[in-house]
Amino acid sequence: MDVELFALLADTIGSQRISIQTTSPWTARELLAHLARQYPQAAELIRLSRVAINHSYAAPDAIIASGSEVAIIPPVSGG
Repeated sequence: MDVELFALLADTIGSQRISIQTTSPWTARELLAHLARQYPQAAELIRLSRVAINHSYAAPDAIIASGSEVAIIPPVSGG
């Protein structure tokens, strides 16, 4: 599964895209948990982030189907 990362999350992890090898579908919650374990320096930011599947925000229990476009959207602030 390819996952797009944005803003401070991409900067913290050091990449705008990561690939994850998986043999079965994951939920959005499982994806965030996996990323928090893989990238402990970004765990708090990941915990606050939302998962988007095919350009729509996903519920934590949403299944990420094979071939889906997946993005992790960290919280942002503006002025």
